[in-house]
Amino acid sequence: MKFFAIGDGHKRVTLPDRYETEITHDGTSIFWVPGEIDIPIRVSVLTLEPKEESEKEAGFWAVINKANSKKAEPKVVDDKSIYHYRKPEDDDSEVYHFYEIGMANYLIIVSVTVEEELENTPVFTTILEDVDNMIASIEQREEDHPFTCQLPGSDIDEISEAVAELVPGGISEESWDILQRKYDEALQDGDLDLAGKVGIVFGEMLKNDIPGFTWYLTVDDWGCARSLNFGESGVSVFPENMIVKRADDDQNLDLKELASDTIETVERVLREQ
Repeated sequence: MKFFAIGDGHKRVTLPDRYETEITHDGTSIFWVPGEIDIPIRVSVLTLEPKEESEKEAGFWAVINKANSKKAEPKVVDDKSIYHYRKPEDDDSEVYHFYEIGMANYLIIVSVTVEEELENTPVFTTILEDVDNMIASIEQREEDHPFTCQLPGSDIDEISEAVAELVPGGISEESWDILQRKYDEALQDGDLDLAGKVGIVFGEMLKNDIPGFTWYLTVDDWGCARSLNFGESGVSVFPENMIVKRADDDQNLDLKELASDTIETVERVLREQ
């Protein structure tokens, strides 16, 4: 199973490993299964700002009240209220399945659009089962408890593009000299965008030296950042932030030495576990 961030990233869902994700510019998360029928699951999150203490469950009760107003029976799973309804398109060619989920003061909207002729197929039945399980899995991050989630497709593309731009010949031992020149250029020009790309490639080179590293999105009290995580060990490195912070501090840096120190620290921590 995979963890995926939704909304502000401080909420996440669980879906089977076969799913991938993308996040649109308006913050909608889209989940789909590559190679299967194109029936994406779209998820958006709205925050209902409580004006007083009694409204901290505004989202939860809004869904229950809406379901009741439609003469429907809402479903309650743990701390979530759920209203599921089906809406055919005007020309009957497509059918929309909407799920409104209330959790505390959040309103989470899940929508799945399917061609009417596919609605009763086993593939779509499986997708709806996945949606039910995903909704039950929705969780809100607690303070001081970081979330680890899969990278969306755009982040994966950004990593590939940074490598292709900065080290077009591919990652090798000679890449360190190229990367060092790029960092020095970013430092001289105050170019934090370039420094970020250097950080991404720096991370790819760490990943090349420590195969157990995998890119993830880590969400904590300070926000969201791409990280390299070593399996389930709890060991994480934030290569992009490491480089950008040092460039922003106008710090001269030997990237190869920093990589060596980082690898040594990671190996020591892993040995001591």
